[in-house]
Amino acid sequence: MNEITFSKLTDIKELYPNWNFIKGDIKRLPFEDNSFDLVTCQTLLIHLDSPILAVKEMFRVLKPGGKVLISEPNNFSQSTFRNSWNIDHSTQKRLDSITEKLKSDEKKKKNGHGDNSIGEIVPIHLRKNGFSEIRTYMNDKVTSLVPPYSTIEEQQKIDMLTHFSENYPFEMSEQDKEELNDEIQMISREEYIAYNPTMLFLTMGVKPQI
Repeated sequence: MNEITFSKLTDIKELYPNWNFIKGDIKRLPFEDNSFDLVTCQTLLIHLDSPILAVKEMFRVLKPGGKVLISEPNNFSQSTFRNSWNIDHSTQKRLDSITEKLKSDEKKKKNGHGDNSIGEIVPIHLRKNGFSEIRTYMNDKVTSLVPPYSTIEEQQKIDMLTHFSENYPFEMSEQDKEELNDEIQMISREEYIAYNPTMLFLTMGVKPQI
């Protein structure tokens, strides 16, 4: 929660006055050992340079028998799906595009900005750090972008793509930037159509009883 400003945290507290919000560092949680029956997070580990430290902290603050529930994606998978932009691309062109995505993700990790597709390895981190009874599920949601892009979800997706095209996060390669800009242009002409599964892994683990 380091990037949440004080004003934003104050806004959240005003929305939920009966809740207790504490700003802290996931690598050094401000709680005693064995404090909670449940610890949960969503799309948090994906942004961390050391997700293992976060998992260790979750284990520490859980009571024996307590559960951890973690939801994290595999974002790389999005680059393997076809849409109206790449539907006619050759196999080699698609492979080149996928290779660039892999390179961008690797650069992001090396720069300490997180693992873009950590979802499927969360169970490994849990097992290595003492959790038992580990179970993993995957959602069946498909995200669509279909003209005239009238749903709230579609508008949010377009806003996110537009933001990325203006800020180019995550060490995007020049090819990635060109592809994103091409897709934005197709959206502006209402020519872009995509139905992409969202690969989001939900992983549960239990802290063993002493």
